[in-house]
Amino acid sequence: PAIRDNEGNTRTDNDINYDGTFYLVLICGGFGVIASGFILGVMMRFPETIIQFATFYSLGMSFIFVLFGIWSQQVYIVLTGLLLFLSELCYAYAVWFFIPFASINLKVGLSAVRSNLGIALLAYIFVALSLLWTCLWSISLVGIFQVNGCSDGSSCLENTNSGFLVTMFLSLFWTLQVIQNVSTTSIAGVIGTWWFTPADASCFCSRAVRDSFIRATTYSFGSICLGSLLVAIIQTIQQLVKQVRYANEQERQGVACDAILLCLADCLLSCIDSLLEYFNKFSFIYCGLYGYGYFEAGKKVMTLFRARAFEVIISDDLVNNSLLLTSLIVGLISGCVGLIIEKVESSWFEVFGESSMIMAFLLGFIVGWLLASIMFSVVASSVNTVIVLCCEAPAEFQQNHPELSNELWREWRRSGRAPIGSSVVLI
Repeated sequence: PAIRDNEGNTRTDNDINYDGTFYLVLICGGFGVIASGFILGVMMRFPETIIQFATFYSLGMSFIFVLFGIWSQQVYIVLTGLLLFLSELCYAYAVWFFIPFASINLKVGLSAVRSNLGIALLAYIFVALSLLWTCLWSISLVGIFQVNGCSDGSSCLENTNSGFLVTMFLSLFWTLQVIQNVSTTSIAGVIGTWWFTPADASCFCSRAVRDSFIRATTYSFGSICLGSLLVAIIQTIQQLVKQVRYANEQERQGVACDAILLCLADCLLSCIDSLLEYFNKFSFIYCGLYGYGYFEAGKKVMTLFRARAFEVIISDDLVNNSLLLTSLIVGLISGCVGLIIEKVESSWFEVFGESSMIMAFLLGFIVGWLLASIMFSVVASSVNTVIVLCCEAPAEFQQNHPELSNELWREWRRSGRAPIGSSVVLI
């Protein structure tokens, strides 16, 4: 009996209960969604203040980096921090006059999203699909490695057929790109409907949300797959280069020249990937708005950039910086909620031992930040669509949303930029 009791106790001690972690994720996720909705309301009322704060935040962080270098008495950290601070200062000075116009773009994009919150639900579904696909892909890759009998990174590369690796990485990146771009195209379609026919885009799951999703997954799906394939090919080559670099470092057989060439190739591919993704972001907006094919949409993007590259890039950057900062704020709020939960229900986190407070904060932060990032990615796509429509159809905006239109063009005139089109009425 004593042996049986001991065995029973052993089984009980080895049972790990993650129920508390599950409850934490649910509670922090709920707070993250509520905080995101609250911040959306704040951004609607004070968009210019949010963007200005994000600009000062970047300056402040670079200055703190300088102070850290002085405190640690590391000259290279001080010099790097000074370089970052000066570059941020020059950037802030150059774009400061443009912040009011970018803030109105943000306000217009938020207005469109609030009228069609169903697109945020679509974004969460797309993220869930991406996570599911990544899990299935990872299981498949592990199976391939096990069949080939590899035990570490280098032997996996040596023993696995390169064709399998290329196919696996291409399938991963291509599918993820398609899911992401279907989301972008759907959002653009919804914002376009709100811009041209607001009566069809004025509720949570409006007709615009349904129709835009259907168009993105049927009529425009071929264009989305083509544009996504171009990015996926670059990302696949980049990943293979990284794997070769890792294998050479593990075996220490590569000469310095090879290492330098691989590093340069990795850097070049990363730049090409970033440029192509940025180009695709606006190409798929045109696909969602007008149903263009990929190449025709690309021509429209080039025309847009030739005419308004400064306005497009600066507005996109200012808005994205502010959305990134607000996502971090939501993450910090959720992390603090996690700490409160750990204090109230410490038994939920016994599995983490002495690290329970750290894990509670990190889990809360990650959940809140992830949910906020998904929500604000919808806002970012809607703002980019607004930027495109400002150049393509200003008269329709004036007709259907006169108050927002008057406010937007008033700030445009204050920025000192040339008029977008003769059809725009400046109030």
